[in-house]
Amino acid sequence: MTMIQKMINSKLIYLILLIFISGCNQPNALVNETQQPTVYETIIKKKEIRVAYVIYPPASIINPNTGEMSGIFIDTVEEIGKRLDLKIIWAEEVDWGTMIEGLNAGRYDMVGTPVWKNTNRAKHADFSLPIYFDGVGIFTRANNTSFDKDISLLNSEKNSIISVDGGLGIEIAKYKFGNAKLITLPQGSDVNLELDWVAEGKADASLTSTSYAWDYQQKNLGKIKNVTLSNPVRVFPNVLMLPKKEHDFRRMINAGIEELHLNGFIESKIQEYTGKASVQYYNPPSPYTHKIKAAQ
Repeated sequence: MTMIQKMINSKLIYLILLIFISGCNQPNALVNETQQPTVYETIIKKKEIRVAYVIYPPASIINPNTGEMSGIFIDTVEEIGKRLDLKIIWAEEVDWGTMIEGLNAGRYDMVGTPVWKNTNRAKHADFSLPIYFDGVGIFTRANNTSFDKDISLLNSEKNSIISVDGGLGIEIAKYKFGNAKLITLPQGSDVNLELDWVAEGKADASLTSTSYAWDYQQKNLGKIKNVTLSNPVRVFPNVLMLPKKEHDFRRMINAGIEELHLNGFIESKIQEYTGKASVQYYNPPSPYTHKIKAAQ
């Protein structure tokens, strides 16, 4: 090997070592420079949580005269913020069809009104512990007795079911009553409109939350009825919707929900907004209840 070849080889070895050393150190520096703060880190820094909402009495109510917000979920989220020393910013009103899009775009940190947890939504978002569970009922005109004894009769092309586009009523209708005609209202339509269609005879049934329909029934006595009151078609956990991969944020919110369940805050809010007739709501089972009963 000539002297020139030895010099070239030495320079090549030196260059390779330099690239290797730089390769070991540089990625970490780049990661540190470009890494974005998590939602949790931003919340803690700004001391506020930006929250989207859907108007959904009695969980979320807006006074049309004052703009003041209240309801079971509204009060619960505000109380969690208070205990965390974080300000709750009610940032944006959304609807069922667009709430995930806004969450993933970062326009707000969570959806603070009832969201039914299901597998399809879990692909795109995360969820808190349940605030409560509620059922899906089949609501018909008060004087319609066609399905009182057998709800399977609804599964006929002679009958129609109405639901808001993007709502879970559509999914349930297609799965359980696939032969019935499905009428859809545009995204963002008030669920009251669904029930109005049923009350006015424009549709035979609506599949909707028993808690929401209860509010409608109080304001429209004798117009509709729930033919599955003692046996809901489905039961869903009502949760807060959170961004995916935000584990610290989820754990913080869940700690607040657990505390408000254990100290009776959430149950007291359910009674405050629905009175004693809160058969539409099911509280999560307490992990210690069976032990207390056994001790007695």
